[in-house]
Parts: sequence; structure tokens; C-alpha cells
Amino acid sequence: MTWLSPLAADLIGFAGSFFIVVAYGYNNAAKRVDPVLFNGLNFLGAALLVLSLTVNYNLPIIILEVVWMAIALYGIVKAWRTPRTPA
Repeated sequence: MTWLSPLAADLIGFAGSFFIVVAYGYNNAAKRVDPVLFNGLNFLGAALLVLSLTVNYNLPIIILEVVWMAIALYGIVKAWRTPRTPA
């Protein structure tokens, strides 16, 4: 028995996909990309997809999303550690 209904899992998965697509669009549309925002959206999207995959289990996609989260987290930490220069 799972604690999350299939409908809720699907809605969470759609939200995760939405955030990843928004991050991709932002990366292509922005003149100057904020790496914390970009990677934060990617991390959030991947985390929501992993949550949805606890109901709609698919191991290869879970692994992909966990790697996606790790790369996004690396980007966030790197951005926080890099001194910002004025635009």
C-alpha cells in the first residue's frame, strides 16, 4: 500500500516536468541566467518526478532523476561559492 494515490503521483510528476521545462525555457530565453534559479528549478523538478516515481515505479528514470538532482545540486553549490560580479 502506498501513501500517495496514483492521481496525486501523476499530478506531482506533471509539476516536476513543468519545472524542468520552465528551467530549459528560462536557460534559452534569458540574457543572463541566474545559476541558482536555473539549477533550483531543475532540482525541484527532478525531486518531484522521483516522488511521483515511488508510485509509478521505473528504476532507469529514477536513476536519471537522481543524477539530474545531483548535477543541479552541484550547480547550486558552485553558484553559492562563486563570487558574483555586477551585471
